[in-house]
Amino acid sequence: MAVAAVLGVPNGFYNIGSQSALCRQASARDAGIAAGLFRTSQYVGANIAAAVIELCFAGPASDPGLHRSVAWSWGSARCC
Repeated sequence: MAVAAVLGVPNGFYNIGSQSALCRQASARDAGIAAGLFRTSQYVGANIAAAVIELCFAGPASDPGLHRSVAWSWGSARCC
């Protein structure tokens, strides 16, 4: 529970900041479209993350699966 709180609180603040930046940058006419694209990108990212976790662990959580997921995320971060 403590880990979830430690990881969840910064995520909540990130969402508040991102939403505020979105509202400042988008015109009133395009605010709905921008908000929809923002949420859609969050859903797509969450689904991709879930698929990567499933591919890395391929069953119950284990140390080798955790190492594969970390290696994959570090490798993809370096190429961008």
